[in-house]
Amino acid sequence: MDKDKIGGTLIAYYYICKRKLYLFANNIRFEDFSDLVKIGKNTHKGHYNYKPFKEVEFKGSKFDFLKVKNEVIVSEVKTSKALEEASIWQLKYYIWQLKESGINCQKGMLHYPKLMRRIKVELTEKDIEIIQETEKKIKEIIHKKKIPEPIKKGYCSRCAYYEFCFI
Repeated sequence: MDKDKIGGTLIAYYYICKRKLYLFANNIRFEDFSDLVKIGKNTHKGHYNYKPFKEVEFKGSKFDFLKVKNEVIVSEVKTSKALEEASIWQLKYYIWQLKESGINCQKGMLHYPKLMRRIKVELTEKDIEIIQETEKKIKEIIHKKKIPEPIKKGYCSRCAYYEFCFI
């Protein structure tokens, strides 16, 4: 992974866990061995099979979009709203990336198919300042020589990195 490219996953991990962020950015990854990650990927595939969405990789991010007239709407699918703040910032980051590249994107949709719920997400000027500051902080974390210490949170036991951190 190019450590200078910050993608949506790193933005989400910044809000979830700095240790996970560091490990993922430094190519220490456990997602392929996690049943919960597989469930999430299947939820994503099942949700978009019947919709006119396109999945793209863009500047270190990978997201879905739907073009409506002259506007692009970015979408993100999640199985649970447990980490909703991280998901919202991930989506705002995608919107910002597109806007910075001159693409007409003003909003995104966060989808929870199992909950039959959607959240409209918009990017504000204040959000842009927060995103730029977050990018700086992420770069500081991922370029450190030492892995951040684990901080046990309520959702850690469901994380793909749990055994690495706590067992």
